[in-house]
Amino acid sequence: MKDIKIILFLFILVFTAHSQTDSMLVKGASGKTLKKLGKNALQQNDPSSAITFFEAYLKNNKSDANGMYLLGHSYLQVRDYDRAQYMFLKAYTTNKEKAPEALYFHAQMQKSNGLYDSAKINFQKFKKEYKGNVKNLKKLATREIVLCDSVQKLVNSENKII
Repeated sequence: MKDIKIILFLFILVFTAHSQTDSMLVKGASGKTLKKLGKNALQQNDPSSAITFFEAYLKNNKSDANGMYLLGHSYLQVRDYDRAQYMFLKAYTTNKEKAPEALYFHAQMQKSNGLYDSAKINFQKFKKEYKGNVKNLKKLATREIVLCDSVQKLVNSENKII
């Protein structure tokens, strides 16, 4: 019985010590290190850790549009669409050149949150402004505009029937 208690105590101690190391790492790391850790966490498909690192990074680097954009993607992966929408918009308004795709993803999050009118406007704005490397995004934005129109027509027809 004593052996089981000792093993259980050691087991709890090991996991508690590990979690303290992570919080100490976040508190003591430089901004560059935090951003790098966030990117690595995203590459390893660990968006929850990426959120922790990017949020800590952005506390001291409030004007880094790329960091905001990456945090938006982290929120997107954990399906926190409200925060993702906010972060993509913040990245876009902070610096359009460093996060040119942020407006597209902001519109995507608006669509996911049921804001079809606003999403359509932002998809149209994205199509006019975007000069980035991912040419496929303009085609996707065109499809999203059609989808927003279709959903709006469907919702309006349902309101007339009822």
